[in-house]
Amino acid sequence: MISSDPTGAEVAVDGMSRGRKPIDVAMKRKRDHLVSISLDGYETRTIPVIKDVGGAVWGNVLMGGLIGWGVDATSGAQYNLNPPTIHVKLTKSNSLTSSENSSLSSSNFVSELNVLDDLKDRGKLTDDEYVKLRFALFKKYYPEAELNETSE
Repeated sequence: MISSDPTGAEVAVDGMSRGRKPIDVAMKRKRDHLVSISLDGYETRTIPVIKDVGGAVWGNVLMGGLIGWGVDATSGAQYNLNPPTIHVKLTKSNSLTSSENSSLSSSNFVSELNVLDDLKDRGKLTDDEYVKLRFALFKKYYPEAELNETSE
């Protein structure tokens, strides 16, 4: 679910318009996404929606359910998207510069995460390399986030 204050903002996911808010948008859990929320006269807000491994994966593995885990990995069901809901308070626009810079930074972040996913899917990165590179991207784009490498 995506909503804003004020209501009626345009929602785009990965550059494709999805309608006006509030709106319930389905996104593939196998990829990272970029949600942009815009309304005339307000600064555009861009929020990365990031996949992470869901708790059921560890249950499947611990209970010997490697087949179940394999199905989840193929379908994307092993992942959750965060944040699961988005609500933003839009601020009146004074200049487009800060909004454009924020949007560009978020767009670069999600693009770089998706490149890592593609490299991992093609077997060009080990699991350890993938985790370390994802963690480095979080630190680069969101240094204020309190993450540790094991939670990633």
